[in-house]
Amino acid sequence: MKTYNASKVVRFSTGSTVAVLAGLLWLVAADVRGDSFFRTNTLPPGGQYRTSPGSATTYPNGVIIVNLVESQFTSTYVPPALGSNQFQSFSAALNFMVSLNGGSTYACVSATASVVVRVTHSSDAGGTQFFDTEMLSLNISGGGLPPGVMLRESPTLVSPGQTTIRSVPDGYMISSFFDVFTELSLDGGATWTPAGSAMALDLAGNVVNSVPSANMPSAGGQYRNNQNAPCSPLTFGGGRQIRNIREYNFSTSYAPPALGATEFQNHSATVAFEFSADGGNTYSPVTAPANVAVNVNHITNSGTTQIFQTEMLQLDISGGTLPQGVMLRESPTLLSRGRTTLQPGGDGYQVSSFFDVFTELSPDGGQTWIPATRSERLDLTAPCLRIVCPSNITVTASNQVGATVYFSVTATELCDNSFVTTATPPSGSTFPIGSTLVSCTASNALGQIATCSFVVTVQPPLEVDYFPWSLARVTLKYPNGATEVVALAGPTTVHVTIPPNGAALDTDADGRDQVGTKMVQLDLHGSSSLGPVTVRLNP
Repeated sequence: MKTYNASKVVRFSTGSTVAVLAGLLWLVAADVRGDSFFRTNTLPPGGQYRTSPGSATTYPNGVIIVNLVESQFTSTYVPPALGSNQFQSFSAALNFMVSLNGGSTYACVSATASVVVRVTHSSDAGGTQFFDTEMLSLNISGGGLPPGVMLRESPTLVSPGQTTIRSVPDGYMISSFFDVFTELSLDGGATWTPAGSAMALDLAGNVVNSVPSANMPSAGGQYRNNQNAPCSPLTFGGGRQIRNIREYNFSTSYAPPALGATEFQNHSATVAFEFSADGGNTYSPVTAPANVAVNVNHITNSGTTQIFQTEMLQLDISGGTLPQGVMLRESPTLLSRGRTTLQPGGDGYQVSSFFDVFTELSPDGGQTWIPATRSERLDLTAPCLRIVCPSNITVTASNQVGATVYFSVTATELCDNSFVTTATPPSGSTFPIGSTLVSCTASNALGQIATCSFVVTVQPPLEVDYFPWSLARVTLKYPNGATEVVALAGPTTVHVTIPPNGAALDTDADGRDQVGTKMVQLDLHGSSSLGPVTVRLNP
């Protein structure tokens, strides 16, 4: 009999109820984790279960597993009815990195797993179906695993999970996870060693980004595949593989179509990836131009969220640093569908967008084409490169030439690429009197560019005239009609604006030159028959 072990960490949604009974840890899920869009509600969903970046499953004998991806499920099932359960059996492809020496070195491993899952439709609430799940069996052996190495789901500890499904226009939003307790054998199954903690597997989720504009595709953004899966390349046969795919530098962006309307969007882009011609033994970085065509259908709105059904109709990649004769294209026979949601928020919009792209590769300049073994999901992610300019700056010139102005421009690169930041004019320049636009640019090794700008305004130099003892007379008029002249005295300060060339002109022909002046201090005091009198500037 399997149990929940109180010494093990088991994840459920925030707000889970915890009860300890006879040394066992029982958890009841109470709310929904992040969900992702799928065309159908069958289980397991047609996506990927992944471990989190940076997480590792360790075993006492120095074996470590990271970056695990489970995909390509051989069977799917219609979810069970409310109150019933279902046993689901299927095979899946696993790709992960394994270290046999405590993390000193890692190797990519591909293997096939046989899986059995129990799914119980536990409740429905607010249009969402809740399923309690448990992974009953996960057996992994062969493939690229070293001889004698095997993995299995623990026969004594429960590997629980949860799945939620809710219907939305054009499909379903599904969240799903498992906390899988595993055991490792190094001797072909004769002995087994349990992992130090559960392996957290989450269904790949949608990426939500903040963008300044609703235009599609998002300028400065990029579509990329799962960068946490270096051992899950896209394979085409003949030893040809690609991984770490990015599409960026979109030439054109379009305003989203109106509700009910369809729009065809064409743009060029840059595609970067790693290419292998020897079955993944070695990879070379590739950058090439691409021509892209997308169909965008604004199918519905939900509150302030706009929902678009999308399809990539064309993705033609050739030239650049691709090997001679190698070309890539979107499949002319399989649909590469996607979805985009757009909602006002932050300083602009919150956007989520993806495509499941079926591709083909030609090794001979387009004479023959080899389809990939599966589609590749490309998610819109935040721009690699960001740049932030300071607010507009206003200073006063120290002389007729202008003023030396210093400022700081901040650039960040989220994809570990080298980058260069420039500003024109640069910080520390002498800015002339008047307004000057400062244009700033950051560019990275991928050719991506981010820009911002601000204005430096230099006011003409001031002559400060201070009068410590200024005299004035004011006439006070009382309610009874009587008047009284009061003498006042005190300091005043006047700013005199000197023209850029240092010269002043007699603009009204009164024989005196005119210059701009501004009184900035007036503090006069005196005494009347009724008491002290003070005259100051209105603040």
